[in-house]
Amino acid sequence: MDVRSDRVRVPLAVDLDGTLIAGDLLWEGLFALLRANPLYLFLAPFWALMGAARLKHEISSRVAIDAESLPYRAGFVDRLRAEKAAGRTLVLATAASRRYADAVAAHLGLFDRVLSSDETTNLKSARKRDALIALYGDGGFDYAGNDRADLALFDAAANAVVVGPDKAARNWAGRHNAEIVDDRRVTMKTVFKMLRVHQWLKNVLIVAPMALNHEYLVPAMLLSCAIAFVSFSSAASAIYIVNDFFDLTLDRRHRTKRNRPLASGAISLQTGALTAVGLLAISVLTAMALPIEFLGVLALYLVMTTAYSLSLKRMLLVDVLTLAGLYTDAHARWRGGDRVSRCRSGCSPSRSSFPVTVAGQTFRRTGRHADAGRGETRRSRLSAGRPRHRGAGWRRLGVLGRVGHRALPQFARRAGDVRPSLAGLAARADHPLSDAAHLGAGPTQGDARRPGRLPHRRLAQPRRRRLRRGAGLPGEVRGMATAFESFGRIVRRPRKALGAGEAMALLRTGKAPAGGLLGFGAGRSYGDSCHIDSGVLANMREMQRILSVEAAAARVTVEAGALLRDVIEATRPHGLFPPVVPGTELITVGGAVANDIHGKNHHRRGTFGAHVDSLTLLRSDGKEYRCSAAENPGLFAATIGGMGLTGLILTVTLRMMRVDSADVIETVTPFDAVETYFDHAEEADAAHEYSVAWIDQLAGGKHSGRGLLMTGDHAEADAPSGGGRGFKPRVPFAPPVSPLNRPGLTLFNAAFRFMKTRKSGPHVTPYRGFFFPLDGVADWNLLYGPSGLFQHQSVVPFAATREVVPMLLAATREAGQASFLTVLKRFGAMKSPALLSFPRPGYTLTLDFPNRGDKTRKLLDRLDAITIDAGGAVNPYKDARMPAHVFARSFPNWEELEAWRDPAFASDFWNRTARVLPRDLQVAAE
Repeated sequence: MDVRSDRVRVPLAVDLDGTLIAGDLLWEGLFALLRANPLYLFLAPFWALMGAARLKHEISSRVAIDAESLPYRAGFVDRLRAEKAAGRTLVLATAASRRYADAVAAHLGLFDRVLSSDETTNLKSARKRDALIALYGDGGFDYAGNDRADLALFDAAANAVVVGPDKAARNWAGRHNAEIVDDRRVTMKTVFKMLRVHQWLKNVLIVAPMALNHEYLVPAMLLSCAIAFVSFSSAASAIYIVNDFFDLTLDRRHRTKRNRPLASGAISLQTGALTAVGLLAISVLTAMALPIEFLGVLALYLVMTTAYSLSLKRMLLVDVLTLAGLYTDAHARWRGGDRVSRCRSGCSPSRSSFPVTVAGQTFRRTGRHADAGRGETRRSRLSAGRPRHRGAGWRRLGVLGRVGHRALPQFARRAGDVRPSLAGLAARADHPLSDAAHLGAGPTQGDARRPGRLPHRRLAQPRRRRLRRGAGLPGEVRGMATAFESFGRIVRRPRKALGAGEAMALLRTGKAPAGGLLGFGAGRSYGDSCHIDSGVLANMREMQRILSVEAAAARVTVEAGALLRDVIEATRPHGLFPPVVPGTELITVGGAVANDIHGKNHHRRGTFGAHVDSLTLLRSDGKEYRCSAAENPGLFAATIGGMGLTGLILTVTLRMMRVDSADVIETVTPFDAVETYFDHAEEADAAHEYSVAWIDQLAGGKHSGRGLLMTGDHAEADAPSGGGRGFKPRVPFAPPVSPLNRPGLTLFNAAFRFMKTRKSGPHVTPYRGFFFPLDGVADWNLLYGPSGLFQHQSVVPFAATREVVPMLLAATREAGQASFLTVLKRFGAMKSPALLSFPRPGYTLTLDFPNRGDKTRKLLDRLDAITIDAGGAVNPYKDARMPAHVFARSFPNWEELEAWRDPAFASDFWNRTARVLPRDLQVAAE
């Protein structure tokens, strides 16, 4: 009987494994069984000897599957729903066990009949074909399958639908012109994601003993470390795969982990298992080429990680402690490298546990976060009935006392770090920063909660090093000592600090001591313009609220301690974006005003200060001043770019730029010489909103001055948004020797050039990747080593650019100094409203150098001289050592700012430059 002519009335038989789902229930059940009890590993081979049907029956009778979380092929399931709605009979015909097949059928509610394996019959290939023919006749059914075992059914069916095919099924479909659905193939990117290739970077710890033993030029040691790296990397990837097998159900219920290759079915479980076995074999075989001690360390690592995957992860607290170690694998890798170094060289390197301790402490919190995201059910169970906001536990312990949780920054939320209250300071009437009659009176700015404003948000705080309480300080300010570091970390010493509310209360008394106060934001200044060692810093990060967003007027009002990141996040949904942004979003708005920052679009938008509508300023006379171009214009001009010396900036109203999307359409154009860049820079500025050049500072000879010109414009509204950023790595500590040396940076520059040029033509780039690439690595400045870094930024007039910029680059190479970040930009003619502002018409070159003492300082003096002799200027906002005469030559009108400076405010930079200039000028005149 031939029923091929009426397809609607022909039943559709659907395979389960690999067709309806992108997976195999036999493998899923096997790993669920081993997760329940690993001892079943010894019974499974005996069941398999009794036949596949018995194996499936034994597994399914002991463990159930979660039918809801299986990786269904969504498009194909939707098609089946449409077929069902049209009245077609659907049959689930699978080789899976009856229990598993019934669970899937019950969950979907689509199938009229279920055919499956039982204890004695494995319903696969020919057996499944015979069962369908017995029910519907030869050619009396359509069939949907996916692999070689289904070829016999394709031949017997009226019509075949090939879903997610393997090679054999794909070839059959090609020969018979059959329909193919969901033909996704495995890519190398998917494989790398399964292997967690990015985690191999942690294995660099293997070379640490070799480096500390100064054996990095010994070929035998290099080869041994390379073999050890391969062995550990292979083992780590194998364990990641095994862990994914055991976590399939939990991963599929997670909002992001469900996209992992094994959980999503992008890579089959069979392939994953074979890959894990192969990687383990590679790991062991390569380890056998090394001393037996290394093999022992590797075995210990495998045992620990396997134990974690099987059981330790389900033990509260134990899983966190284990994760802290396994997240870095620091101990195993350090000891593995130590074994290689000792056995290969006969030496005995330092057995210090410092790297292990630092790595473990650094990633302990990461382990807690990774554990917290493992499953919604577990997280809900653990947190039931508990406060969800941060800091609740601290308040229950009572360590904050009478100081409000939200009024205290994160870094002070320890019993030893809590600052004394204003009342405590006021009790000392003889203290120079106290006034018993006024301190403590009235609410602080940070305590005010104004109705109708956007909600307060607690954000990340500046890095600070905890010190012994009261060390070396007078009793009046004991407990307030913290190392407020600048980003360059050149000068690192304890500094005294007050909260923003305390500093405001002090200023309102009108009795603040002369030159004893300075506002401190996020600490992203490179030099000492944010320090006052002889006075007290006011922590402005406690004032971080977004006060209002006026979408119609394209305007936002914020407290001075709010980060630029917060402004972007608050205004981006309204189609607004800051008109000027620097290379980091982790600066405060008050700092952006005080330093009159610039960005990649100075040729069109000028500086940050050009877009400030108004600001409020608190001065030591106790008054608040509203400043704008029309109201107190002199104070307004002095405050913009005034380095925080005119008073305490409280709020800022900023005009925003309307954009369709915050993301950027970027174009990268390589150039072989800096002269080539100059030929095209003006044209690029005219055509694009943003323009910046990266220079390979180390390239010499015919490649001298080569680099990349990166231009961009905001994308259209329908462009894919990429503003979000998930987990970002963190540099845990400053290495004893900076890796940012000439060999390291040569490799980095080559890799950076390759990564940026691999995309040809315009392409959409997430705004964070275009504007703030270095923010993707937390605390990256620590890579410069314990001595910190100097940044030198100069601007040279257009007329001298082609001669001077190559001279500056040549001077750095001749001095043997390597610059990690070398940026060249073109400033336009747009004038800033600031009294002192660094940008002016010309080209600006930025260089970063690890601090190598006198050698680096001599180079910086040389760069100063070249710049000043050409009529240029050096940026004071990023400086940590500029001589006073260079500042005077760069800013001839510096005395005007001194006239507007608040008597209570000063900085280390101002004290060593402007405050000594009158004496220097008098000596020069004599």
